[in-house]
Amino acid sequence: MKMKSVFVVLFAMCLISVMNVQGQIYFSTSFSEAEGYTNGPVMGQPAGSDAVWQDGASVPSELYAYIENEALVMYQNGDDQDTWVFIEFPNQNSGVMTVTWDWQYVGPEDSNIDVGVCISDKFNFEFDGNPLLGWPEQSAMTRMQQDSAVIDARNGDWSGGGTYDAFEAFSYTDGVKIYMRCEIALDPADQTYSVYAQKEGGDEVQLAENFGFRREYIDGLNTVSIWVDGSAAETRTIIDNIVISGPTPVTDWALY
Repeated sequence: MKMKSVFVVLFAMCLISVMNVQGQIYFSTSFSEAEGYTNGPVMGQPAGSDAVWQDGASVPSELYAYIENEALVMYQNGDDQDTWVFIEFPNQNSGVMTVTWDWQYVGPEDSNIDVGVCISDKFNFEFDGNPLLGWPEQSAMTRMQQDSAVIDARNGDWSGGGTYDAFEAFSYTDGVKIYMRCEIALDPADQTYSVYAQKEGGDEVQLAENFGFRREYIDGLNTVSIWVDGSAAETRTIIDNIVISGPTPVTDWALY
């Protein structure tokens, strides 16, 4: 068994033993073989799970979102096409949800990428009358953006609008792994989130505080959706270790 697979099994055992103390785990993946992931397109993975990654765009994601070396790779090659993939987790609509992941840019330091991680309500994916995913249909949105090659978040107006912003210019093109933390206030009257980033070997910094959802949820938040927009040179972002946790018990949480 590979070292990462051993780690995943041990980590899962630890989560089970402490979940009542540290909060319920709604979703957790390190894209490992132990979870049923194999190299190739991420759609339909992991094998044997009730919750699998799905294609959310008119541009097929086979070449743009794939598993390689037990991590998710979001790839763009300058063809100006956007691709979306998403996976569901148990619906949540109260308390505070914590979302963590790490990502790492792979490409020339003088280039960039447009890739984002969103926590959203699947019901909103058909807001415009079709099931294809779009940016105005998402809720809490964090991205590696192209214009100035920094990480920022969408400060939304809960109706599909708003603007991207960040408290400081947090660059990513040096290729250092970055640990992300997003704290999401789920209560219906709130629906805001704060974002933190930490480069490997560095200190955590706050990039956003109480930003509004781009679109408010209908019943709750229940999907992780990830996009890559292929409008730059050939670049990649490696995404790994996504964990979503919070206070609400989920009876069948192990399925996710």
